Amino acid sequence: VVACSAAISACAQVGEWENALHLFALLWQAKLELDTIAFSAAISACEKGFEWEKALQLFSVMVNEKHVMDIIAFNAATSACEKVGEWEKALQLFTWMARCIVKSDAITFNAVIGSFEKVGDWENALRLFSDMVQNAVKPNTITFSVMIGVCQKRGNWMKALQLFSEMTESTVKSNSITFVAAIGACENASAWEDALQLVNTMARSKMELDTIILNTALSTCENVGKWKEALHVFRQMTQGKLKMDVVSFNAAISASEKALEWEIALRLLCVMVQYTVESDTTTFNSAISACEKGCEWERALRFFNAMTQGSVELDTITFNATISACENVSRWEAALQLLSAMTASSVQSDTITCNAIISSCENVGKWEEALKTLDLMA
Repeated sequence: VVACSAAISACAQVGEWENALHLFALLWQAKLELDTIAFSAAISACEKGFEWEKALQLFSVMVNEKHVMDIIAFNAATSACEKVGEWEKALQLFTWMARCIVKSDAITFNAVIGSFEKVGDWENALRLFSDMVQNAVKPNTITFSVMIGVCQKRGNWMKALQLFSEMTESTVKSNSITFVAAIGACENASAWEDALQLVNTMARSKMELDTIILNTALSTCENVGKWKEALHVFRQMTQGKLKMDVVSFNAAISASEKALEWEIALRLLCVMVQYTVESDTTTFNSAISACEKGCEWERALRFFNAMTQGSVELDTITFNATISACENVSRWEAALQLLSAMTASSVQSDTITCNAIISSCENVGKWEEALKTLDLMA
């Protein structure tokens, strides 16, 4: 039995969970007296195979046969429930564990906290983390990664960065998941300096900077108008030979457009074509807005036409930016044509649309057309 238990454990550890369960079934059919180690190994195999119901069945058999319940069995069963979002079952096991006077460890707490996180129960996740600290159970990398993610999703970026600081001070090794969660928290709070500091920390630690991490940092800078910093992150991506996607380009183009650096925005659009990254509505909207700010109304119309020909979705921002580009150079007829296209496309107009149309007509003394437009849009 000892040798078979070891074989079951070995299969489970290398991901051969089906073989582990098959071996356990053979021993069961042979009516051999299975020990706690064999049951715990089989439950661990179920956990690795996302077979939470089988894990609980085996756990119940252990209880009914009055086997000694060890931490391995509890942790494996709890983790099996956590993986599939069965938070109530995970919590029941956690409570049962305390009744059996089996001391919880970091794996136990991680499984229950993770189950709360998966169903969006941030309050219980935070409460359990506090219990973990009070019970002198040392949080590990997984604990901090999950908790920083919890704080990020709740919009509590200060708590997320506080946890990250505690993690580094406690010499717990951080990983890319931890950094992604922390940088994501910075993005939610527009804390661009903290986001860049975290990216620099990763670089100094020789950790791999991937597209997701740099996109998040780039978007954080773009959201607060830090276009130079956004382009610096963008250059990091090109120098690091990372695969840039539509999110990367959109953030860089938008940052340039917001800073009135329309020429840079249009150059980035050309680079996007060279990298064969497909443009979307956000890309074109930023490009048209850049043209509008640079009084490049003809280019704005070319981008608009490219959207219609390429079956890219047009929205209110698209029309408003293109109409405003025409309004800036008193192209009132083109502005009115765009308004007709907007109506035909069933795209909702707004105050910005109305003001741009009226202004374009007013600039050339076409007040009658302006009043007609106002009546139609009322």
